[in-house]
Amino acid sequence: MAGKALMAQAIAIAEMIGLDADVAVEWSLAAMQEMVTEINADPKGSAASMTSKYDQRCQTLLMDSVTRLPALIEQDGAD
Repeated sequence: MAGKALMAQAIAIAEMIGLDADVAVEWSLAAMQEMVTEINADPKGSAASMTSKYDQRCQTLLMDSVTRLPALIEQDGAD
């Protein structure tokens, strides 16, 4: 459920800053493929690796989405 919500937000943000929705989807697919490659390379250590690498970022995305959107839009305007 959280993944669907985050993808919907990513697509909405992409569209708000003038990107095609496919950009968010392609980025997500590339990130997932990278994670699968890492997991397959070290199945026994993959849980610890994924937690140390992504847990905090994912928690931030879930808890801080209200402030992320304006920050991304502001950042886009500065570019």
